[in-house]
Amino acid sequence: MRLLITGLCLSRNLGGPAMGLTLMKAIKKRFPHSIFTFAVSPIHYDEEKKWAEVYQVNTVRMDYLPIHLLNKIRLIFLLRFFTSATQKKYMTSDFWKTVHAEFIKAYIDSDCIIDMSGVLYVGSKGLELIDALKSYTNFYYAKKHKKPFLRFTQSFGPFNSFFIRKFASMEFKHLPFIPARGKKSAEFCKVIAEPSKVYDFPDIAILLEKDQSEWYETYFSNNNLPKEYIVISPSFVINNKKHSKKYCNGENYRKVIAEVCVYLVETFGSNILFLPHTYSQDKNNCDREVCNQILTLIKNNNLIDNKVFVIKDDINPMQAKAIISNARFSIVSRYHALVASLSSGIPSIAMGWHNKYEDILEYYNFKDFCIDVTVTDPYTVLKKIFILIEKIINNNYSDILLSAHQANITKVNKSIALLYEWIEKNHELSALPIKQN
Repeated sequence: MRLLITGLCLSRNLGGPAMGLTLMKAIKKRFPHSIFTFAVSPIHYDEEKKWAEVYQVNTVRMDYLPIHLLNKIRLIFLLRFFTSATQKKYMTSDFWKTVHAEFIKAYIDSDCIIDMSGVLYVGSKGLELIDALKSYTNFYYAKKHKKPFLRFTQSFGPFNSFFIRKFASMEFKHLPFIPARGKKSAEFCKVIAEPSKVYDFPDIAILLEKDQSEWYETYFSNNNLPKEYIVISPSFVINNKKHSKKYCNGENYRKVIAEVCVYLVETFGSNILFLPHTYSQDKNNCDREVCNQILTLIKNNNLIDNKVFVIKDDINPMQAKAIISNARFSIVSRYHALVASLSSGIPSIAMGWHNKYEDILEYYNFKDFCIDVTVTDPYTVLKKIFILIEKIINNNYSDILLSAHQANITKVNKSIALLYEWIEKNHELSALPIKQN
């Protein structure tokens, strides 16, 4: 069986392979001879292909409906005004014609398509139509080429604009079921879709296993990293939001994290380990660059500076989970760093920007440890973080988290059972070995 997986990356963001590798493992458990192809960013294709070789999967360059439509009516040049300097060279008609042809061939050659976009049908202000078309892309091509199509567990909505609601509702009518990533996301979906088709599940990446080789010990020894530490995982998404005195984004976001570092070191003598979850040569889209900017704010304090460390290598999600699973606790703005922490029984404070953080925390009975920093002033954010740190220091939450994790595994397995049922219903499997449970 040939499966085309859309919506994920294999490089630059550890969340993509965390979801993709876990999905592959689950499918191969039942359908061991499955062949996987990932549709990935054509702009970052060299990086994607490098990691695809590591993970032993095939790749194809992904096309996007709004880009294809602009190219078709010979207006592709308009995109040059909205892209970064490093991406402008890709905004040519010939480049996207080639990408489109490869992408459509991948659809034709596949037996079914599974989308794992993570966050879908949200819509940036002023770009709602473009975002709606981009979200609609994979369903559109699957329908056009009469291929079975499924959205697997991801965050949908909120559907706050006409175009987002319109395209999402058109698609949802045709989906066999809608696996929302969390209760809030499911509520959004039930407003525009048949409620009986909507389920809520935790992210499949809670099943991701940490690296269990000698890598962790060797890496920490070779890089002189401390064995006792608190993980902080910042996000360039929040860092790049327009600076406002009212909210904790942009410069305020970096200052708050710097203050948290000072507090942890001076009050508890803690070591801080910054763990970037997204990396890129483009500094505007790189968590590691945000880490460096935060370090700049505390570099004059020798006591603090000597207690703060950064993971400087591009590691895989299993290695990242190994690091997180050995932390005292974590403070994160990256969703899959939060998933890795909670599923390892490690308490976590989420400095989030989307309802998906609250959704996953609710599954682990840890909802009170979420702060939406994009709608909260910096002083309140800092005050809340200090209070939550005190709670974690003074309580043992590990057993609560691990108990909730067992229940969440059961929930994720239900989503995988629906996936198996869908695959079997949509394909001739007489020639396909199916592993019996």
